[in-house]
Amino acid sequence: LAARFDGKGSHLALADEGNRDFDFTNGDGLTVEAWVKLDGELPGRIMYVIGKGRSNAKGFARDNQNWSLRVIPRGGIARISFLFASKPGPGPGTGHWHIWNSTAGFGSATGWHHIALAYRFGEPGSIRGWVDGQLTRGTWGLGGATTDAPVVDDDGVFIGASQGGSTSNSL
Repeated sequence: LAARFDGKGSHLALADEGNRDFDFTNGDGLTVEAWVKLDGELPGRIMYVIGKGRSNAKGFARDNQNWSLRVIPRGGIARISFLFASKPGPGPGTGHWHIWNSTAGFGSATGWHHIALAYRFGEPGSIRGWVDGQLTRGTWGLGGATTDAPVVDDDGVFIGASQGGSTSNSL
């Protein structure tokens, strides 16, 4: 099955409703993969492929990203990006956003590309990314690599966008 997104906030939303299959915490392994095709010029924004949390739904924190696979334009190529949030520490500047971006990527308007990511929460050295079947290195940014557990709640899973279907991060 496939879905086409217009980059203007279109997305699919899956309710969690206590479904433990979507929730990940320390010790849990997550593997996510997708085929993506970016038409035209690379947009100047991060594009969500899939993510749990950050739906902007009532009753959930706005920074509750349990996990996400995204595509991020850097240096003229689309790279894979993994983002999650841990519990904020006390005081300002306690980076609770943890992001990993791949070194390898692909150009826009170059057809279909397979992206994949595997990670065991609590073990930052376990992260692996693949672009078109080739293992790629990457770097941790923002709050950096951490052994802290991600936030976990019953917020839903969004495919193709985040933050309630925001155009600023839609695929």
